[in-house]
Amino acid sequence: LATGGDSALGGDDFDRALADHLLAQTQADRGDARVRAEALHAARTAKEALSQRETVRVELPRADLRGFVLERGAAETIMEPIARRTVAPCRRALTDAGVRADELDGVVLVGGSTRVPLVRRLVAQTFKREPLADLDPDLVVAYGAAIQADVLSGSERPGVTLLDVVPLSLGLETMGGIVEKIIPRNATIPIAARQVFTNYSEQQSGMVVHVVQGERELAGDCKSLARFELKGIPRLPPSMARIEITFQLDADALLTVTARELMTGVKQSVEVKPTYGLSEAEVDALVIESLDFADADFEARNLAEARVELGRVVLAVRSAVLDVGDVPGLLASDERAAIEAALAEADQTMATSSSGQSAKAVTAVRERLEGTSEPFARRRMERALQAGMEGKSLAEIEQTLADEDALDRRRGSHEAEQTPTE
Repeated sequence: LATGGDSALGGDDFDRALADHLLAQTQADRGDARVRAEALHAARTAKEALSQRETVRVELPRADLRGFVLERGAAETIMEPIARRTVAPCRRALTDAGVRADELDGVVLVGGSTRVPLVRRLVAQTFKREPLADLDPDLVVAYGAAIQADVLSGSERPGVTLLDVVPLSLGLETMGGIVEKIIPRNATIPIAARQVFTNYSEQQSGMVVHVVQGERELAGDCKSLARFELKGIPRLPPSMARIEITFQLDADALLTVTARELMTGVKQSVEVKPTYGLSEAEVDALVIESLDFADADFEARNLAEARVELGRVVLAVRSAVLDVGDVPGLLASDERAAIEAALAEADQTMATSSSGQSAKAVTAVRERLEGTSEPFARRRMERALQAGMEGKSLAEIEQTLADEDALDRRRGSHEAEQTPTE
């Protein structure tokens, strides 16, 4: 269902923290390798002893520490910040799997340090249940490895299914540098997913497909996997072209990305190995980074989306004003001046660096432009409908309306604007 964790966190972190505490009670040279080794050994022994009793006596002959009494409460105070680092990955795994803690059948502890009472209490608090105590935490991994080896060798074990998952989300960079995730993290492989994208401008004849990997909201913060160009897109009005992007990840974790223009059938593809060069620790670090920057990333995404939408409205309004020319009754001089002023404000907003801007402010500029141009847009639409229906029979008009309704429904399907290439 889901995987997660911090591969840079373990029982050795407890040992180092306790060793530092023990050495802090002495005047010994912490840079002395022999003193350090003695302290680490004593810390590990004390940790194990405190899992069974409340106090332990510690001796560090090389550091001249004799008869030091370490209490379980003091040790847990030292270890608690480290132990709590496991809570976030556990909750993230539950969220990724789409299950609640009370829906789990049980919680298995792995590793000798899970015998520490503090760890067991944190697990019980996180999962709202006591962890299973009938499995030796030092042997659990060996049991699992034996079962996996048995399955991989061809044996049939009822109730055991091994699944590989995608460690990091795979997606595309869309207009404004925004990431559109196509295959989410922890999806089981093999898997195929497709999504339909559209053109941003009328003069767009190609599309740059930038494949990225990661959990951040902006492409610049994700790992770039591949970039290729789909040429031969018909020069259609904005949002009229349809480009289907397919992500196919096979059992060997080889990703094939295909872009196909639905009207002409022209297509282009690329193959890439998403996890090449990434260690488990690096994957975990990228996931944790996405959580640390979640709020800032979503603000940046909202701002980028607001700027993209403002740019789209500017293109549409400016094109409409140019098309109408001096047609009588469509655009009075005072109304034209108001629209030009709103366009100038929008141009200034788009020309300003996004740093320091807010999505709310950019949206307000777009809404003012839309409000100023709305009466003109309505008259222009009515004039176009009138011209299009002139001289046609009722049946022809009904068919035209039906065709337009079908087109609107297709436009309403899930779309994303991709970076245009002239």
